Amino acid sequence: MNASAFDQQNGALGWEPIGPIATRRKADEWRFVLRAVDVGSWVADTQDRQFVLMVPSEQADRALRELAEYEQENRDRIRERPFRDVPLYRDTRWALAIVAALALFFSITGPSHSRSAWFQVGIADTDAILSGAVYQTVTALTLHSNTQHLVGNALVGGLLFAIVHRRLGPGLGSLVILMAGASGNLLNAVWHATEHRSLGASTAVMGALGVLASTQFVLNQVQRSNAKAVIKWAPFVAGAALLGTFGASPTSDLHAHGFGFLCGLLLGLIAAFPLRHRKQPLPLWSQILFGLTALLVITGAWTTAFLLGHATPV
Repeated sequence: MNASAFDQQNGALGWEPIGPIATRRKADEWRFVLRAVDVGSWVADTQDRQFVLMVPSEQADRALRELAEYEQENRDRIRERPFRDVPLYRDTRWALAIVAALALFFSITGPSHSRSAWFQVGIADTDAILSGAVYQTVTALTLHSNTQHLVGNALVGGLLFAIVHRRLGPGLGSLVILMAGASGNLLNAVWHATEHRSLGASTAVMGALGVLASTQFVLNQVQRSNAKAVIKWAPFVAGAALLGTFGASPTSDLHAHGFGFLCGLLLGLIAAFPLRHRKQPLPLWSQILFGLTALLVITGAWTTAFLLGHATPV
C-alpha cells in the first residue's frame, strides 16, 4: 500500500502516515526518535517498496515537528564537523634520520666534560654571539652535554619532528625547525647579554612544538571556519601547556626553550599560511632544496666555527 492508501484505510482508526521513506533503516531511525519523545509509531511497507511511519492522528503534527528538528540538528552537526586533518606527507623516516644523526654526532664529539674542540668553538656563548659569532646559534643545537641530555631530546624531538614533517614535508619542516632553534638561541643571547652558555637540540625541539601549534592554528582557520574562537585558538593553549611539560625542568635553559617556542610559532605561521589551501604536497625538488639548505646551514656553521671561531673555555 502507498501512503495515500494508508490514509484512506486507517484514518478512521486514528493513524496517519508520515513518508514515504526510502529505506527501512531510516524509518526505524525515525521510529526511535519518536519513541524518545513518547510518540507511538510503527513502520509499514508501501506498494512501491518504500516505507511509511504510522503515528496517532492526534500526535501527527507533533511527530512532524520532532522529526524536522531532529533532521535539522543532524544537518547542523555535519556542517560543523571538523575536517579530518589528513597530512600531505606520510614519510617520517627523515625525522628518525635526524635523531640518528644527532646520536652519531654525539659519538664523535663526546660529552661536554671531555672538553673537546667541538665544544670550545661550537657552544652558544652569549658574549661570542653578540660579538659576531652567530654561527654558534646553529652549532650549539647539535651538541649535547651527556647521554641523558641526548636521549631526552631524541625522544621528544623525534616525535615532534615527525609530526612537523607530515605537515610541512621533510625538507621544509627541517629547515623551519632549524631556523626556529637558531633564532631562539640568538634571542636567548640577547636576553642574557653576557656570561651565559647553552647547548643542545632542545631549543629546536621547542621550536618544533611552536611550529605544530601555529600550523594547526592556520589549519583551523581553513577547515573549521565555523567553529567557535576557543576551538580555533586551542592549539596555542595546548602548545603552551606542552611547553610547560617538556621544557620546564629545573636543569633546562627555560629562556632558550621559551624563545625557541615563540620563534617556532612565528616561523610556523610564515610557512603554513601560503600553503593553507594546498591539497597536494609540494614538488619533490622543492623539499630536496629546503633539506639541502638546512644541511648547508649546519655544515657552513661548523666550518665557520673551526675556521674563524675563537675557542671558548668549557
